[in-house]
Amino acid sequence: MARLWRVFTLISVIALLFSSTFLFGQNVSDEIPEALVNASALVAAKDYVGAEKIYLDYIATKPEVKYDCQARRDLGVLYIRQIQDAKAEAVIAELFADIEDQDQASEAIWRIAKQWANKGQHAKALDFYLQIQSVY
Repeated sequence: MARLWRVFTLISVIALLFSSTFLFGQNVSDEIPEALVNASALVAAKDYVGAEKIYLDYIATKPEVKYDCQARRDLGVLYIRQIQDAKAEAVIAELFADIEDQDQASEAIWRIAKQWANKGQHAKALDFYLQIQSVY
């Protein structure tokens, strides 16, 4: 039964890659920019300085809004993991100021604030949740 499940999973993945590449003209692996994938790998390897540099360099290139918000979100979460709250708050301030797409910005800010909530800093998280509500 386990072998049958593995075969089914393999066929499903191949079908997904085929349909995505040939029917829609894009590759599934192209969805997330390489820089963000590399930064995530560095975070997983606990190379926070390297990941921070990649995020900052990527943001400086002025990518499309979706990936700009993703990079800033991941950078903010990285700062919270390193207990650099002031830098995380600066990232949130930049999101409020720089990103006109309210859905993208509020999602990124919410995820950063959720990281504080996960670390037990509920008052700080609540403050940013309320800011999202008042601004957007």
